[in-house]
Amino acid sequence: MNAADPKRILLAGDVHGNSRWMGTLCKLARRLGCDAILQLGDFGYWPHTADGLKFLSQVTLHAERHGIDCVYWVDGNHENHDALANLEPDEDGMVTIVDRCRYLPRGHRWQWAGVRFGALGGAFSVDHAVRQEGTSWWRREVLTDADVERLGQEPLDVLVTHDAPDGMPLRGFPIPQVDEILSREVRIRILQAIHATQPKLVVHGHWHHRYSHQLEWPESVADDLVWRTAQVEGLGADIHQDNRAWAVLDLSPLCFSDARDSTPASRPGA
Repeated sequence: MNAADPKRILLAGDVHGNSRWMGTLCKLARRLGCDAILQLGDFGYWPHTADGLKFLSQVTLHAERHGIDCVYWVDGNHENHDALANLEPDEDGMVTIVDRCRYLPRGHRWQWAGVRFGALGGAFSVDHAVRQEGTSWWRREVLTDADVERLGQEPLDVLVTHDAPDGMPLRGFPIPQVDEILSREVRIRILQAIHATQPKLVVHGHWHHRYSHQLEWPESVADDLVWRTAQVEGLGADIHQDNRAWAVLDLSPLCFSDARDSTPASRPGA
């Protein structure tokens, strides 16, 4: 184990550049004994705006104030994807944004405390029609086949995404059929990545909906049909301002838990 590896992580749903909520998350992480925060997309990376730059400086300030080693995040659909594409990763494959704030590119793999993680950010914006390209919406937002291929097929323990895998009990709203097709294409790609890497746990944001679901699928192994499973946990967002928007991940042993009751919601490492 690397001495810098976190042992306990606060998982956080969509933040949307909400500095006050980020401060609450950092304070909560410290109270719960978490070393780091792992944020599930729609972080709020808008360095082309004054508010976006202020948010990044506030992330550093909040993390320092509450003793949080780092805020790690995958990209959501509401990030400046053109700016992200121009950033160079560090030697470990992550991208340092500001002090105590690092981006996890799509397809990146890493290990903390021996737990194998993979990142697949990105999603389709169902509200793109009311956004302006290059200012509040970017074409690179959508997870691609190339991103999934970059992740590869080696086994994972935890897959961190922004969107959900296909087939989850989501709470959506009516959108044009073409948008629904494009939106679902992303979810299908995530499902394909799950089938390929067989993670014990999948965590995501995007839908602002807290739910738990056990995903099951058949796989042919040596002429036998074997059922694989993955625990999928969707988190809420800053708009909730409560425990629907966060959870805790212990790494040794691997254990996901939240505050909906006093017992772990799932124990994927058991």
